Amino acid sequence: MEHIEYEERVMITKRDYKKIIDDLMLQGYKCEPFTIENIYLDNKDFFITKNDMMLRIRNTSTGIHELTLKIRNDDGSHVEINETLDNHPLIDASLGDKFKEFKEMIKLITVRIEVPIDDHLFVIDQNTYGNKTDYNIEVEANSQKNAVSIAKKYCEKYKITYKRSPSKSKRAFTEFKKGCR
Repeated sequence: MEHIEYEERVMITKRDYKKIIDDLMLQGYKCEPFTIENIYLDNKDFFITKNDMMLRIRNTSTGIHELTLKIRNDDGSHVEINETLDNHPLIDASLGDKFKEFKEMIKLITVRIEVPIDDHLFVIDQNTYGNKTDYNIEVEANSQKNAVSIAKKYCEKYKITYKRSPSKSKRAFTEFKKGCR
């Protein structure tokens, strides 16, 4: 299945993470965490990373198991192809013979809380990869412009400096490459 994903992500501190969850719970939102295990794949030449793509296997505590390929559009949005682990013809067609070269590079464990609010999804993540743990908020909306605008409003509300964050996969690969030195 293929869809376009519009999201904006901002790094936060552990203190912000707790403050945001407490505030959402006070407002009556359910803040039930679930765990996501992302296994990022690439080849020895970092074909996926160098071409600004992302290839992962995702397993969640809610029972989702899928292979995902993300390709960035010119507008900053991502085309995301999600297929089963044992049948992935769209991903095979996108990557061709290269698919056979890919192997696990790094594992990222995310404890995620998703809160549907009005016309967007507000996401609060705790991410652990390598020896590092970080936190971010993410807004998924119907356009990149709306995702950015809504993310900026959350930053203002929670007194967080707005700065677009690199994707979790980029942060994980940066940490992975540091360990390779």
